[in-house]
Formats: sequence, structure tokens, C-alpha cells
Amino acid sequence: MVRVWITALVCVCTIAAAVLVASETQRSTAEENFNEAQTANQLLLGMAKQGRGISEFTATGKLAFLEAFSDGAQQFRTSFPEAEELSSDDDEELAFLAKQHADWRHFQSLSRQLIVDVRSGSAAAASTPELRELDRTVADFERA
Repeated sequence: MVRVWITALVCVCTIAAAVLVASETQRSTAEENFNEAQTANQLLLGMAKQGRGISEFTATGKLAFLEAFSDGAQQFRTSFPEAEELSSDDDEELAFLAKQHADWRHFQSLSRQLIVDVRSGSAAAASTPELRELDRTVADFERA
């Protein structure tokens, strides 16, 4: 009779431990997914700030709009290493991040050229092929 009680107690403890482990695993996975989503939002927000800033600067020539561009670039630079760290366990996620980083670098290059064009007084700066390419690059970034 004692053996039955001991066996039952061991079974209950084993089941309780399994439930606890499963619960902790689920919680940590949810936390990691949340952190990844937050970081992705920060990257997207940084790119959006830059896009808005460069668009407004190109349209108006007002230097004040470059502040949003700079803030967005800093936000992206700050968030990207965290995104890499969070995605380091998934090769597919790292490939998407590499694509986004390449798009961002291309965006930076095009933006610098637009800033030079606008500051030099190029009247055609707002309709340059670089601006159209800039829009395509932002769209590519958002899709990745």
C-alpha cells in the first residue's frame, strides 16, 4: 500500500514538474517573440523617420527636416545590433536582417546624394531618379 502512495506521489510530482517546465518554456518564447517584434518596430520606425525627413527636406529645402532624418538613422543604428542578437539563432531571420541592412545602406547613399543636390540648389532634386529609387528602397525594406 505504501508503494502505491509513493508511486502516486512521484507521478504527481513528475507531472507537476513537466507542466512547470512547459509553462516556463512558453513564457520565455513569448517574451523573445515580443522583444523581436519590438526591435523590428524600432527598425521600421527609424527607417520611416528617415524617409519622412528626407522627403520633407527634398520638397522644401528646410534643414530642420534633416533632424528627423538624423534621429531615424540613429534609431536604426541603435536597434540593428539588438535585432541581430535576437535573431542569431535563426538563419532565415538573419538573412532578412542582412537584406534590410543592405537596403538601409543603399537608402543612406541615395539620401546623401539628394541632400547634396538640394543644398546645391538643384531645382530638379525633388524629381531626380534618386528620389524614385529612394522610394523603391524604402518599399523593399518594409517588405523584408
